[in-house]
Amino acid sequence: MAAIQDFSQIIKLRMNELLSFGRSLEEKLRQSDFAAHAQIKQPIALFSQRLQEYDDSLMNGGRWQMSEELKAADQQRDNAQSCFLKQIRIYATHYDAERRAHGQLLSILAQKYADKTRISRAEQTSLVENLIQEAESAPYKAAVAALPELPGWLNALKVTNERFKTAAHKQVEERAQRNSRQKA
Repeated sequence: MAAIQDFSQIIKLRMNELLSFGRSLEEKLRQSDFAAHAQIKQPIALFSQRLQEYDDSLMNGGRWQMSEELKAADQQRDNAQSCFLKQIRIYATHYDAERRAHGQLLSILAQKYADKTRISRAEQTSLVENLIQEAESAPYKAAVAALPELPGWLNALKVTNERFKTAAHKQVEERAQRNSRQKA
């Protein structure tokens, strides 16, 4: 009889490692002497079925596949966010002293929200909402209004963030309906 191995050092398996382990276990169970017993056949079949469902879930969407609408909305939001922050940086070094003062005040926002287009999409959605709230708050609102291009970019950021949230919600709804149909 084979010695039982200790798995106490393994904290967690990656998804494909878990699948490989499950497939190995399934094969060992099928080859074992007791697999022919009536009481064992049903649990082995159930294990194989669940393992196949897990394998299918990895193939069908272990990663969140983005629709074309969601990709376009994400790209538009990234562009609006980047352009809004770039405009602030431009004004922070503007030749006109008044515009430069407003730009330097807003540069706090540009530094705080720099390089946030590479984070998870859900986290980015929240951060963009925070950026919009801060830009419209008392210390920054007048500076945004005083600089010609910024209100337009801020509005574009609002619109594109809402468009992304709508597309993401729509995709989640579609996935939930698809998954509920597969289980039925």
